[in-house]
Amino acid sequence: MSGLIIGLAFAMIALFGIGVTGASANPARSIGPAVMSAIFRQGLTPLAHSWIFVIAPLIGAAIAAIVFAYLNKRVVARRTRENQG
Repeated sequence: MSGLIIGLAFAMIALFGIGVTGASANPARSIGPAVMSAIFRQGLTPLAHSWIFVIAPLIGAAIAAIVFAYLNKRVVARRTRENQG
C-alpha cells in the first residue's frame, strides 16, 4: 500500500509541480546546478531559493518526531492502564 501512495505522490509532483512551477523532485538536481552556476557564472543568485531543499526536510523530520512522541506517549499510557486494570 505504501508503494502505491508514494508512487501517486510522485506522479502528482511530476504532473503538476514540475510542469507548473519547474520544481525539482530531487534536491541534488536543484542544489548541484545552483552551486555550479554560483561558482562559474552568476554569483549567489542561483542559490537564493535552494535553502528550501535543506531546511524543509529538517522541519518535516522535527514535526514527525514530535507527532511520533505524542502518539507513542498516548499508546504507552493506554497499554499501562490496560495492564493495571
